[in-house]
Amino acid sequence: MWAQVLLPSSCIRLEPGGYARCVVRVRNLGLTADRFAFEVVGAAASWTTLDPPVLELGPEATSQVVAHFRPPRAAHVRAGSMPFGVLTTSAREAVGSVVEQLLEVGRFTDTIVDLVPRVIRRRSATFALTVNNRGNDTVRLRVRGRDLAGALRVECAPESLTVFPGALAHSGIRVRPTHWRWSGAALTRPFQVIVQAGQDTPLVVAGELVHHAILSYASGPV
Repeated sequence: MWAQVLLPSSCIRLEPGGYARCVVRVRNLGLTADRFAFEVVGAAASWTTLDPPVLELGPEATSQVVAHFRPPRAAHVRAGSMPFGVLTTSAREAVGSVVEQLLEVGRFTDTIVDLVPRVIRRRSATFALTVNNRGNDTVRLRVRGRDLAGALRVECAPESLTVFPGALAHSGIRVRPTHWRWSGAALTRPFQVIVQAGQDTPLVVAGELVHHAILSYASGPV
């Protein structure tokens, strides 16, 4: 190759939704003037621009190109390391070569939970919990039910979920009253489902089981 192209010697760190830049140094190693075109290759190409994209350099002349990084805050821009390459093509020789460095993309979380339906009118019921991972890293979650009044058993299956970036996961929430029979009006039994990753702040979604009375008493479930 008739050009020497140098990227930064260390990993380039980026934050989704942010901006960063680095300098690409270029030297014409030939004995005559040449025109060099530059292009980003790899996963970062859609959100990286090079300025200028073309340089004309005399023999043994040096200059620079600035790479501008604007990674979107989106699930497809995965957290962690990814290769970043610059393809340099010589107009004189009609050949090209690629130099590479690593980009280190930061992690962000954006997890949405939903319970469908929120209210069921039955003696017992199974609700559907959906977890939508809109962040850029895999999340591992614990799922548990809670009834502060102690009137319901809330069971989650499964109790742990692994959700990849941009993906959905589901858990069935089985809800049953601890006392099955009484006389009087229907009772509305509220409960909560707690979804938590490690020591992160838990996500809480609420539901209700409306249990109609039966005009007798029994010691166990029917």
